[in-house]
Amino acid sequence: MHTSSSPIVIALAAAALLAVPGTAQAAGGRAPNVLLVIADDLGVDKVSAYAADADETYAATARHLPETVTLDLLAESGVRFTDAWANPACSPTRASLYTGRYAMRHGVGQAIGRDGAQELSLDETTIAQVMSDAGYATGLFGKWHLGEGEKPADWSEGELFEDHLGEALTVSFPTTTLGWDLFHGSKADLNVAGWEGYYDYMSLVAVPRWGGWVLPTASSEYATQETTTAALDWIGKQSSPWFATVAYHAPHTPFQLPPEGCGYDESGEPPTGDAAIYKAMVECMDEQLGELLDGIAGLQNTVVFFVGDNGTEERVAEGVFADGRGKGTLYESGVRVPLIVADGHDYLTTLGVSGLSPGGAWNSRVADPNRTVDAPVHVVDLFTTIGALGGGDTSTGEDGQSLMPLLANRGTFERGPVVAESFNDSSGTLALRSGNYKLMVRANLIGDEGCRWSYELYNVKIDRLETNDIYTRATSVAATMDANLEALVATEPGSWIDVPDCGET
Repeated sequence: MHTSSSPIVIALAAAALLAVPGTAQAAGGRAPNVLLVIADDLGVDKVSAYAADADETYAATARHLPETVTLDLLAESGVRFTDAWANPACSPTRASLYTGRYAMRHGVGQAIGRDGAQELSLDETTIAQVMSDAGYATGLFGKWHLGEGEKPADWSEGELFEDHLGEALTVSFPTTTLGWDLFHGSKADLNVAGWEGYYDYMSLVAVPRWGGWVLPTASSEYATQETTTAALDWIGKQSSPWFATVAYHAPHTPFQLPPEGCGYDESGEPPTGDAAIYKAMVECMDEQLGELLDGIAGLQNTVVFFVGDNGTEERVAEGVFADGRGKGTLYESGVRVPLIVADGHDYLTTLGVSGLSPGGAWNSRVADPNRTVDAPVHVVDLFTTIGALGGGDTSTGEDGQSLMPLLANRGTFERGPVVAESFNDSSGTLALRSGNYKLMVRANLIGDEGCRWSYELYNVKIDRLETNDIYTRATSVAATMDANLEALVATEPGSWIDVPDCGET
């Protein structure tokens, strides 16, 4: 990384990585550490353990299916959710995951940076605040992409962090304002104007102490590796319990080869073409996840969550997934994401590590490893589940439902429909799943003429690829799903989807 040589700046950067002791205690023993790992633009079609879920021939025929050794081991060590939903784009998913609220409530309906996109409000309560209030040390590493917050009063119009490289700025940055003790990463993706991707980007370090400050620097370390290094540096300095959010930029564009030896064999010809390079990026991220897990001294006292933020980008999709229905759409290939939860103790056991201490209260949280769960769940549920692990107050996450009964493989799990959304000032699409059925609704939002104009209905249990729209034929099911939609809308009057059917205007 290229940083200023100023002693003051160096001292501040070092101080940012100091320990923030945690004091949380769980009933019956020490509370577990929690590691939340987020991949960017990684759909179920690009994870080995998921590849055959939608089409049994895909895994055998895909030319660029990554070998995800670490993720497969994690799935073998824990619970793999086959029907987990996110929103179809980065920022809305992260906002929902961090708040436990659907996009219609927090207002982030599209990727930050698009015209009219709304940043995550500082009035929201995040999972980091919940865990911090419960006594956890909290850190976020990698990608933020939920806004920069208010600019300092002395900055001119259009002034950016890029204009202050190497300066320790007294700035209130959203991640630290919203509960993370330390942020080390990038505010958005890496292909922004003036920067050239994974080897040339602006890295930020932000801490809330001393009134809050942010240190922006230019970095040339491969971003996936920098994220792992920063996370391990911080975790290694903590007194348990801690909550670390590791948000890899990979495998989001720009498609750039990782360093030799990470994700591909340097003895052969380097991969070429978007799909092959994407494959290498996923495999490098998977290796770095392995490095991260291997480097955590307290892993056996840690619960690990891995999730994707949306489906795979169309240009690297293959086979039945290359149908124009990936990232950015609310079809299954756009919103169904990998979600794996495992206890670190069981992961180490799967690796064959010997001499582990018996599992404590935390180890009973994820029972009967190597299970799949097909109950429809949503990233909002991670807010509630992680908060439950830490003993925090998750009452603000009104749409989340704790996954603990599913992880413990006992008790009853009941939740309402899961919802995915994409919207801007002129149009929006909402998908709602209840049981085996999925309703998709499109709306025109221009002026006073806003109305819902398109409805689709699928039985995704038997029609995962959504080839058979049954809305006009399965009338009783359609009526039930319409009623579910109206019940949802009634919980947030005035939201973007609170418009009449076009036939009623």
